[in-house]
Amino acid sequence: MVQKTDLVFHNIHAETIDREVSPASVIGVRAGKIVHVGNDSSFDFLVDANTRVIDGEGLLLTPGLIDPHLHLLSWANYLSSVDCSREAVASIEEIQAAIAKEARKVPPGTWIRAVGYDEFYLKEKRHLTRHDLDAAAPLHPVRLAHRSGHILVLNSLGLRNTNIRIDTEEPPGSTIDREIPSGDPSGMLIDMDAWIRERIPDIPEEQISQGLSQINHSLYSSGVTFVQDASVTNDYSIWRDFIGYREEGILKVSGSMMINGDKTQEFLQNNLGFGERYGEWHIGAAKIIVSDVGGKMHPTLEDLEELVQKIDDKGFQIAIHAVTRTEIEHALEAFGSLSNEPSSRVKRRHRIEHASICPPDLLEKLRELDLGVVTQPGFIFFNGDRYLNTVEKASQNWLYRATTFYKEGITVASSSDAPVIPENPQFGLYAAVTRKSMNGHHVGESRGLQFHEALALFTKNAAYLTFQDHQRGTLLPNKRADLVLWNKGLSALQDPDEIRQLEPLMTIANGDFVFES
Repeated sequence: MVQKTDLVFHNIHAETIDREVSPASVIGVRAGKIVHVGNDSSFDFLVDANTRVIDGEGLLLTPGLIDPHLHLLSWANYLSSVDCSREAVASIEEIQAAIAKEARKVPPGTWIRAVGYDEFYLKEKRHLTRHDLDAAAPLHPVRLAHRSGHILVLNSLGLRNTNIRIDTEEPPGSTIDREIPSGDPSGMLIDMDAWIRERIPDIPEEQISQGLSQINHSLYSSGVTFVQDASVTNDYSIWRDFIGYREEGILKVSGSMMINGDKTQEFLQNNLGFGERYGEWHIGAAKIIVSDVGGKMHPTLEDLEELVQKIDDKGFQIAIHAVTRTEIEHALEAFGSLSNEPSSRVKRRHRIEHASICPPDLLEKLRELDLGVVTQPGFIFFNGDRYLNTVEKASQNWLYRATTFYKEGITVASSSDAPVIPENPQFGLYAAVTRKSMNGHHVGESRGLQFHEALALFTKNAAYLTFQDHQRGTLLPNKRADLVLWNKGLSALQDPDEIRQLEPLMTIANGDFVFES
């Protein structure tokens, strides 16, 4: 017998995201759990004087969405930095003006952080150099981050303060761009963010706290109730920082934290294995970045195979960042070398992050190894026009292949990778269905997903790849009451253009209302 409930939604279209359970019109919640899913003509048996009853007026109700790959501290930094995104600037001159304005606010010698530039959308169609930044702020060290997060540009004072000179050796897997013919650093640094962070002052705690508070609201108001931080710099000290933010009520959203693949022993020494948790914050996958630097793979295949075997032996899920064909092949070779039984690989739910350009011959290997993929259809929306101009035509059909992964039986989830693009899942849902950029140009695969299939990438599949499927990702009895009531009905969303207008009216996390419009 179902007990009386704290909350009832009725007259809704509840997408359960479970093939064996039909859409429901009534959902009952008690003590933070879903206790009833049905199509009852009367729901009086669920209600008493303390029950909140909400008439959904035929609107769509879904599980809370899950973002399985974003970067919380980078996002908090982004919010307190000089905005150089394409929405804010259109030229190098405008970037210089924005940085110069910030320089007038702080004493000489203070680091200035700027973020989000994209050379494709600048009038000059090029990356910046130290000389560009010197003209804006000669008396302040400047760190300008590319929208991808993989490129930094430092001015001359920034290079001096971090001791980058003509004879500085590049860290493994990184590139110091150099001027020709002098060989002096140009200011552009590729995949050196962690190296630079160790050599410049930390972001003030107050700015991080303010940023995380904003992020809570941004996620809840977008319908996201669980996240996974995918920063490769995550170590035990950052784990402790996240726990502190949760204890202080600064970070409210539930989530998990990937850890640097070289740091698993550090966590185990502190009695923190895979899946260990502190309240609503969990230890997630061990992350490795594979990069093709000038035709040379880092790590080498031998080193990568050794590392994935060590991590797997310690019981951790592995997530390998691999973007290009050669990087994906490298990751697949390493996963294929694991000595464990295939059933062990399935149990670990190892995954590829991004798989941005994945040709047909790699699909079978992905399926054979039972690997998941966390990809970013939203990149098609935000970056599709750039891809059409910069990616070889033969490779464009292989970009962010959410449809093909899904149809081929590969467990694929969708993420934002915020702050690389905005966190709002509507962009990823729209692009997964339409394969269109923000300017309406078709990119890549000829077919998109159906809306309910795209929704599974943010719910059921994302829950599976973050080991949350026992309590999140579907609307079933005994699952957590993470729910979103949207401003559209399912029938309206058969028109893909309506997806771009999709917004939560209410977001509930663990039975609590965390957002109401």
